[in-house]
Amino acid sequence: MKDVIIIGAGPSGISAALYLKRLNRDILVIYKDEGSLKSAHKIENYYGAPSITGTDLFNIGLKQAKDLEIEIINDEVLTITKYDNFQVKTVNGIYESKTVLLATGAERNTYIKGSKELMGQGVSACVMCDGFFYRNKKVAIIGDSYYMLEELEALRNFTKDITIYTNGTLIDKPGNYEKIIELIKKDDKIIIKTNNTNESFDGVFLAIGTPKAQAFALTLGLGMNDSYLVVDENKMTNMEGLFAAGDTTGGMLQVAKATYDGAIAGNAIHKYLKEHE
Repeated sequence: MKDVIIIGAGPSGISAALYLKRLNRDILVIYKDEGSLKSAHKIENYYGAPSITGTDLFNIGLKQAKDLEIEIINDEVLTITKYDNFQVKTVNGIYESKTVLLATGAERNTYIKGSKELMGQGVSACVMCDGFFYRNKKVAIIGDSYYMLEELEALRNFTKDITIYTNGTLIDKPGNYEKIIELIKKDDKIIIKTNNTNESFDGVFLAIGTPKAQAFALTLGLGMNDSYLVVDENKMTNMEGLFAAGDTTGGMLQVAKATYDGAIAGNAIHKYLKEHE
């Protein structure tokens, strides 16, 4: 049983981990990749680093945490559930903790034309939330990773008429591998348009890439403002013991803000744990 599981190893996640380690907390950091830092080819406005790439900054932070013997694993988180404590399911295991910090970054590069406009009108990003409405109906699921496969299994509880769309990525599953051009609504149906096909569905589920905080928010019932998580002054969401920091909460999507959030969250988590010990 960990004191805290931090999901994400960017500036906010590692910043929180550093504070919590010095407060003698038992921490597990789980991360899939570099997140938005991967596309930051040059950062020139961060204190102490006149010019650095996002990848280099990520690796420096990761090494700093490992040097303090913080437990860090490279894995993909699929689901978070809460009973007496939190259970975090990844591709390779299930981990339990008293608290969780979401520091996954914001969803930025999974846009499909028409998906945002049709969200809630036949397009959904949460099988657990909306799968019930498509019992025995024809649906599609869009994705190409373990996350999509996890959502696919959940969707099969409601219907067997499911078509996988991978939006141009090859995976070891039968489906449509063409690049999706657009989602269109017509006569209460959602049409997935590719270069060579136009197929109509009762509903379409998005499970693209690795789940970010927004996906977890939908399944856990967390408060959101637009596409960002709502937190209090201590970075806690409306769920007791579940915190969020960095780009997941909006505001300035900058490294400086993310590290500040992580520091606030780290201290707040320690205080929360003390109050509940």
